[in-house]
Amino acid sequence: MVKPQGLLGTTFLLPLAEAFQHIGATLVTLDMQPVAQLAQKTVGAAGGNYELFLALMGQDLKRTPVDLAISFGGNQFLEETPSRTVRNFLSDLGVPQLVFLTRDASQLMPFLHQEASRGLHWRGTCLVANSPDYLPVERAELRCFYLPPGTNPRVFHPLDESPGPGADAVFVGSFSIWRAVVLAHLVELLPLTVYGDWRFKLIGGLKACWREPVDYFTALNGVYASAACVLDLPLVPGEERVSARVLDALAGGNAVVAPRCGLLDACLAAGTDYVGYAQVLADPNKLAPAFATLNQRLRENQVLPLSAIAREFALLADAARSQAQKIAAAVARLKEELPPGAAAQAGRECVMAQHLWEHRLPRLLDLALGEERVPQAV
Repeated sequence: MVKPQGLLGTTFLLPLAEAFQHIGATLVTLDMQPVAQLAQKTVGAAGGNYELFLALMGQDLKRTPVDLAISFGGNQFLEETPSRTVRNFLSDLGVPQLVFLTRDASQLMPFLHQEASRGLHWRGTCLVANSPDYLPVERAELRCFYLPPGTNPRVFHPLDESPGPGADAVFVGSFSIWRAVVLAHLVELLPLTVYGDWRFKLIGGLKACWREPVDYFTALNGVYASAACVLDLPLVPGEERVSARVLDALAGGNAVVAPRCGLLDACLAAGTDYVGYAQVLADPNKLAPAFATLNQRLRENQVLPLSAIAREFALLADAARSQAQKIAAAVARLKEELPPGAAAQAGRECVMAQHLWEHRLPRLLDLALGEERVPQAV
């Protein structure tokens, strides 16, 4: 019998829960998201009262052996007092392994080094990133690995009824200056809808096509189906990674337009499973001053027209305009050259055969637990 997959707040571990059952892993897994959230609330309410935190966590959890703790991302651990509460909790619980599944594992390193400098070590910590470019250079005691993300077909699947014709492309994602300026140029070339951070609507002409973020589990699948294709766009130019957005959208039976890179091409066939576009050759380091200045102005709620960005930051504007043109050309190829639904069908078949979380989980457990891994049920 498979033990519970997540002892508290299992919603966030839903993409992994069925994968555990599919491979027959008898591991009790703790979802760190609600643990960290409760630690933050406790800190705010009682100055970091650990006894209150334990009381709210419940005694049943303390009596249950936990094999593995998983955190999607790591930002909730970067505040000192909540992190101390969570670290003490994991130690008291005797959790042998904490796994961070994150886009950028290197972002956690300053925090972990600061903790170590005070003699506070996160023993048994494993960092797993969706790009080798974002693994820490300095690995210290930590074990760091690259692993592409997976997807869950119970969350992302073809809809019984199409929502009808919508925009040529839809983008859903977190904010970056690069993404926003590219999308602001792209909306001048084709019908586009953007779901995400409110800062998007302050850039160029994005206000009219901007929508608030939607729930991952209940609404995102329908959003992906609302346009002719789902667009993947890196946070910075030239970024190499496999985005969960691509796999989720393909699992839902949607056509995807994404940047060509070696990591993605190792998972999917460009031109068959997805339509690729070339990334512009722009050095993020040379664009960093523009990124910093524009981010500061957004914090002041300034509206940033493309014309103003072009006058002050010509390098950024030119690169973003060129990238938007390449994306628009890829969307046009998708609409004009491929049979209707061909890319979406091929991509879905590939994802269902190779890129579900149940395909990733055995490797993840090998990386996290090594020889301690509980054998799979036969």
